[in-house]
Amino acid sequence: IYNDVIVKMGIETNSKLVNSLINTFSKCGDIKMAEKIFNETKHKNMIIRNVMIDGYAENGMNEKALQLFDTIINNHLDFDQTTLTSVLK
Repeated sequence: IYNDVIVKMGIETNSKLVNSLINTFSKCGDIKMAEKIFNETKHKNMIIRNVMIDGYAENGMNEKALQLFDTIINNHLDFDQTTLTSVLK
């Protein structure tokens, strides 16, 4: 149902809202929904990736956090201190 709302409203183009949704679902322990929103977001910027890595780390999914970081490195995408801090949690 959330996916339908996101697509119909064009939310994936609003990175602040996508960040907030991923962060909220992650903090509530619904990492599956956070991951779904992340995966269905077409234009992922550094902040969106950081929020997802942090969500994985906060939910004890360290392997997933490392996999996403590995994807960032392998694809020569931007990362910052926040990215590294989240990966090292």
